[in-house]
Amino acid sequence: MLGDPPVLDGADAALPGRLRDALAMFPGRKLEGIAGSGRPQIDHGRTELTLAITCTELAWPAETTVATIVQAATVRVTRMGEVTLTLDGRFDGIAVAVTLNTGNDGELQAAVRSRDPGAFTVNTLVGALAGNDRWRTLESGLTDLGLDPHSGRSPVSTTASTKTCRPNRPVMW
Repeated sequence: MLGDPPVLDGADAALPGRLRDALAMFPGRKLEGIAGSGRPQIDHGRTELTLAITCTELAWPAETTVATIVQAATVRVTRMGEVTLTLDGRFDGIAVAVTLNTGNDGELQAAVRSRDPGAFTVNTLVGALAGNDRWRTLESGLTDLGLDPHSGRSPVSTTASTKTCRPNRPVMW
C-alpha cells in the first residue's frame, strides 16, 4: 500500500499518529524512497513493522538552516504505536546516524551521532550550528576562561546532539 517507490505521508490518516508527528519534520511532511528501496517487514509475533528506505538526498529537519542530508531511513512502528526512525546521512560532511524516538508523553527526541568516534569537534558543531563568526567569539571566550579550544580535548561531549520537540513544531538548532 506504500507504493513503489514507498512514500510515508504525514497527511495519511491510516498511519499511526506518532509516525505522522515524526514525518512533520521532513520536507513536505513526507519520507519518500526510491524505486525498489524496501518492502515492509512484519515480525513473527505481528507486533512490529519495519521499513528500510533508500531515498534521494533530503534535508532533515526541514526548513532549518542547518540540517542532516539523509540518504536512507529505517522506520519501526510497534503495535503499541511506538515509533523509531533511524536516518543515515551526513551533517556538515560528517557521516552520521540520526535516531528519532517518540516517547509515551508524545514528545519526539532526536539524537545525532557521528559514525566515526571523535568526528564532531567543538569547532565543527559551533561553526555549523551557530556560524563561524559566533565560533570566533566563543573561541575567544573559552581562551579568556583558560580553556584551549585547540587542545583536542573538550569540556563538553561532542559525540551527539540531542533535541526534544513537540510534534508539529519546528526544531530550532
